[in-house]
Amino acid sequence: MTHRAEPSTARSPAIEGSAVAVVVASATVWWLSGAGPPAPAAARMLADGAAVCVLGFAVIPFLSRDPLRTVLRGRAQPLLRVATPLWLVAEIGRLLVMAGQAAGVPAHRLPSSVWWLYATATDTGRATLVAAAAAAGCLLLLAHRRTGAVIAGLAALGLAARAWAGHTAATPAGVATIAVHAVAAGLWCGGLLALAMTVRHRDEWARVLPGYARLALAAVLVLSVSAVIGATLVLPSWSALWDTGYGRVLSVKTALTVALVLIGWRQRTRWVPAAQVMAAASSHRRAVGEVAVLASALMAAAILAMTG
Repeated sequence: MTHRAEPSTARSPAIEGSAVAVVVASATVWWLSGAGPPAPAAARMLADGAAVCVLGFAVIPFLSRDPLRTVLRGRAQPLLRVATPLWLVAEIGRLLVMAGQAAGVPAHRLPSSVWWLYATATDTGRATLVAAAAAAGCLLLLAHRRTGAVIAGLAALGLAARAWAGHTAATPAGVATIAVHAVAAGLWCGGLLALAMTVRHRDEWARVLPGYARLALAAVLVLSVSAVIGATLVLPSWSALWDTGYGRVLSVKTALTVALVLIGWRQRTRWVPAAQVMAAASSHRRAVGEVAVLASALMAAAILAMTG
């Protein structure tokens, strides 16, 4: 008796889609360069989102064992070839947007000398330059058909580099706290997105979900602890949660995180045990719904980082 595979719940983009991703990212960053005050936060969201995708697609094969690990790695490869050039272009574009804002001129009119000075002489510039270098390293590895732990490590480095220019960058403890926080968030969101885009059949969901549930639990614990530490390092008092722009955005982000923890707990206690008998399409819908909320939290985090 042969096993009839369920219809695929996700389709991997073609490798040639990387060219489209570069064009779209370039056009978006060009438009952002003259978009006014929201441009830096939007550029940050685009870069962070791409880095999270790269991290998730690189990590997803490690949530299972062979032969499924090999299958997931093969499905993640074309996705990485789309997300990685997008990430590199987004980081370079973010440098242009931020340098243009600092110089008071549109990014497309910015002299290369001013752009490079901003990239090497400011905390934000250096952090973004490190992230761009990490993206370039990932792209180089992909060109040689390499995937795996090294790409995941470079993506984590790109996310952790944000901490060097954040609100808590004044102290080593603050840098370490936000770096760990950013990587944990990337693993939580990126891993779930990768699940939604690479896992296709019921038996695959049943085999991969337990590994992701363990990863998500660890990420949630790290996020919770690091969020509390980060807030105490930045906020002078509890009233700052509603008296300042930073505090209000932090409050929104905290509320989203609490909602995600509750949703995640409900999903794991019911979804993981039921995955063996649940239709693949149902698991896919659950993953996509949770990714949408996680993406909202990541957008709030990007705005938070840009708020004074």
